[in-house]
Amino acid sequence: MQGISPEMKITDILEKYPGALEVFTANGFPATGKADLLRQVGPLLTLKTALKLKGLNP
Repeated sequence: MQGISPEMKITDILEKYPGALEVFTANGFPATGKADLLRQVGPLLTLKTALKLKGLNP
């Protein structure tokens, strides 16, 4: 079984693990709760990049 990797796109993570939306939102990623923004950015944004934007180490 393959888990989540830093190279995965945000939308791929949310499709595979729908419960991750709550985790993202609870940890300061409010854009994951905005459907329009998520549709635009999610397919392009990797977990690694999202974490870097928040100043976190992937």
